[in-house]
Amino acid sequence: MNQQNIFNKMLVDFMLLHGYLLDNPGLMTGKAGIMLSLYEVSQIDKREIIKETAFDLLKEVLAWNIKEYSFKKGKAGIACALLYIIENNFINCDFNELYGIELQEIICYIKSIKIKETNIEECIGYLVFLFNIKNEISIDDFEEILNVLTSILVDYYQFVPVNPIELRFFYSSAAKIFTIYNSSFDRDKYYLDNVTCSIINIHEQLEQKAYICMNLKFAFHFFHYSKKCQKKRLILNSQSLINNILQNTINNTMSIEEAIDSYYIINELFKEEKNPFQFEHIYKWIDSLFTCENLINKQSLLNQGKLSSLVSLEYGIPKFMLMRCMLNKEMILKNRKMKLFI
Repeated sequence: MNQQNIFNKMLVDFMLLHGYLLDNPGLMTGKAGIMLSLYEVSQIDKREIIKETAFDLLKEVLAWNIKEYSFKKGKAGIACALLYIIENNFINCDFNELYGIELQEIICYIKSIKIKETNIEECIGYLVFLFNIKNEISIDDFEEILNVLTSILVDYYQFVPVNPIELRFFYSSAAKIFTIYNSSFDRDKYYLDNVTCSIINIHEQLEQKAYICMNLKFAFHFFHYSKKCQKKRLILNSQSLINNILQNTINNTMSIEEAIDSYYIINELFKEEKNPFQFEHIYKWIDSLFTCENLINKQSLLNQGKLSSLVSLEYGIPKFMLMRCMLNKEMILKNRKMKLFI
């Protein structure tokens, strides 16, 4: 077994060992995220214990008395995870039989939320949920919920952020909006036009004020948005943004989440760009970060946060393993849905 396979096995074993320690059923922070990652990994690592553990976690998630509706920790994220593993044939089951009642509860809840009382991060999570389950609900329900969510987002994106915390959150949330837009069917993209236009307007105002965006995920998905819209000015702007961020990135200041996102993004740039090798030093640093030694070294970046974060789909090893699976040729051919994870 080569070093890469040994390391992949070690990461999977880490998930198998610690997945049971998570104290919530959620997709991004809990057992549903580990479950989904293990099912995906089982396509590459054929050990029977991986599917068995994923199925045990699935049963735990379904048995949980869940009060929360959010995408991150609650029923909306779990609905997306279940639909994902059903559509990709990891389990043989009818989605509506498995989670149809809960789906209707989520729909009723989102319809009732208020514009001024809703957390923007939760709103974006519900938007991810909505585009993922569109084929499972009526067009009337889809458009009613979409109107609620886009109203909240347009209301939020009319204000230009002024302090560092607001600026970081703006680019983080905007990256997710562009991800949803880019991974949606062409026939659905127009639903988000008002929101994306508001984001671009704010971004351009910030550039005029000489604020420099350093969010690689935003720059990358803004670039793909610009290409899909065939807007040359925005393509040039976003390309320049990507180059500036990568040229000024200081490796050891990255968080685990930023390192994992960069790992995926730079891989994609290697496929798309004519001269991607200016980014190679960052990619090699990230690859060296995820080593057996760093996994057990208490001083490494991998161990600077809580164990629960390192085992979560939102920030940790399950996300890194999903990125590796998504970049695997076999997985690419199977056309996996990406907007749950990026």
